[in-house]
Amino acid sequence: MGERGNSDELARISSHPLTKPTAILAVFLVHPAVSPELYIERLRTLISAAVGIAQSVNFDEDSDIALDSLPEWFRTTADVASSEGARNYVDTGLGDIWDPEEWIYTFDPDLRAWTWWDVTVRADGVAVWVDTLGEAHIPHEELLWALYVSGAERVDPLCMEDAAVWVEET
Repeated sequence: MGERGNSDELARISSHPLTKPTAILAVFLVHPAVSPELYIERLRTLISAAVGIAQSVNFDEDSDIALDSLPEWFRTTADVASSEGARNYVDTGLGDIWDPEEWIYTFDPDLRAWTWWDVTVRADGVAVWVDTLGEAHIPHEELLWALYVSGAERVDPLCMEDAAVWVEET
């Protein structure tokens, strides 16, 4: 994914993409515990900061990576949405609470198996679209942590959708 970790991804995080996606995208249906608008704002802010950090550091050489651009609610899980989301993540058996310093290393563009595509609102939740180059089984624990700690009550498993479904939703 390293070759795709560029400013195009940052642009897609802040607004709907104008370019055509690959034929198949991966999607998570998120059931937020907060309003869809607030959830989307929180998630976009978090992913944008993480991708921005990842594009500005050398993970092999930089031993002390500044996390100041990550939202405070994420670094401390101090607000209700992030603390409940963290608890939901743990309660579903996905793992333990992530340390922000460890989490940011999973955004190394040379290691990350997905890139952000978009987010849309559905009647039953928020659809978070990522590009996996058509791969249905990728490591994505760091993304699940972000989805939950941004305020998810629950997240349905990753599934693959024809890009036409994303087009219809935008």
